[in-house]
Formats: sequence, C-alpha cells, structure tokens
Amino acid sequence: MANLITHIIAKRGLTQVEAAKVMRMKQPDVSNLTRGRLKNFSQERLAACLNHLNFDIRIQVAEGPRWKAKAGVTVEMVSPARRRVQPRPSGRGDR
Repeated sequence: MANLITHIIAKRGLTQVEAAKVMRMKQPDVSNLTRGRLKNFSQERLAACLNHLNFDIRIQVAEGPRWKAKAGVTVEMVSPARRRVQPRPSGRGDR
C-alpha cells in the first residue's frame, strides 16, 4: 500500500506538504512513507491515506492454489468498477 500511495503522490505531482494536507498527516510522515520507513504505519493508517486520496479499498479473500507452498498478500490498483444504476421506484406500487 505504501508503494501505491507513493505512486499516487508522484502521479498527481503533489509536494510532500500538499500530500500531507490531503492525507491529514505531517510532512515528515509523508517523507518517511515515501522513503519506505514504515515503522509507524499500520495497515489501517495506510488504508486511511488511500481513502483521503479518494481511493476505495476492496479486500478479497481466496484460498491459495495447491501448488503454492503458502498463501500471500497482494496489493494492486484496479480500474474503477462500473457502478450499476439502480432503477428508481416508480411510485406507482405493484401493478
């Protein structure tokens, strides 16, 4: 998640001060985050940073393939999901 946040900051051309304001943290924290110094960053804090950058987070759980020695964790950015438009109630009741 830290790599993704660093990528987003760079892609948007944000300074560390600007990124700090958006993510509601101090500039030295952004510096630590972008340099991979993650001692003070929990998974929840990184998730909050992504939310402040206007990214939704989806967690999917699946059984690992049998050929792998052990399961792992993968973080990837996906294209926005197409949202289904819900039909509006007609207000006419069931006819």
